[in-house]
Amino acid sequence: MLRDLIKPSYRLYREKTSFCRKRPDFLIIGAQKAGSTSLYDYVIQHPEVAPALTKEVHYFTKHHYLGGSWYKSNFPYSFSRRFCGEATPFYLYHPLAAERIYKFNPEIKLIAVLRNPIYRAVSHYFHAFRHGFETRSIEDAFVNEVDESLEFEKRIDGLVGIEAHRYQELSYISRGFYAKQLDRYDEIFGRDRLLILRSEDFFSDPVNSLKKVFSFIGLERSFVPDSLEAKNVGKYSLKNTEHNIAKVIEHLEEIYKEPNLALKSKYGICFD
Repeated sequence: MLRDLIKPSYRLYREKTSFCRKRPDFLIIGAQKAGSTSLYDYVIQHPEVAPALTKEVHYFTKHHYLGGSWYKSNFPYSFSRRFCGEATPFYLYHPLAAERIYKFNPEIKLIAVLRNPIYRAVSHYFHAFRHGFETRSIEDAFVNEVDESLEFEKRIDGLVGIEAHRYQELSYISRGFYAKQLDRYDEIFGRDRLLILRSEDFFSDPVNSLKKVFSFIGLERSFVPDSLEAKNVGKYSLKNTEHNIAKVIEHLEEIYKEPNLALKSKYGICFD
């Protein structure tokens, strides 16, 4: 009860002091279910980094109407010598996020972690199923998802309530069209402001992956976090016969064939 009373007051205090707070130095922009939670956890263990008030701030997507003062309330005071940033995987997918980020801070560093889109989509589905966002079978959920997401995207400025929720949470296949999403950032920021990692490489060799991330942000690259345990790991089986995963994967392989070729050609990221 006391915490519920203190929380709004604390947020108000931080917003009132936003004029002397830092802008974020880096953003982990996605992708969802690709390791952004783990990466953020490892990065904020670095002694030169101060964590945001919350990992996923969603300012450049759901909370943009709250204004820059509200956003800066999530970060430390400007006299802090430490770097700061946040991780909202929705930023990569949302069609307005890149432009909004650029207007706020054109010098910011952007980090994208990409997972094989086939297994990312399956993991996303089971995440939604576990949390009660999804009740359909995976086959039914995937049937019209791309067309539905494209329709939502056309009306992105006006999406509220259940429609906004569906666009964010149930975009299983569409979130794997990485080249299209990265193009928005590349065109606005340029390649030197964007670091792209494969999720598979990140988890198989987190130490060397973090050296790349630390160098990109401007941190001492020799630091190794105390804990490199993977975070927010979903539990499901690709052999789940109830959901006919094999058939779904075969379907996704065909869908992602051309988008993956574009990703490899433009950004050198390969998911064969």
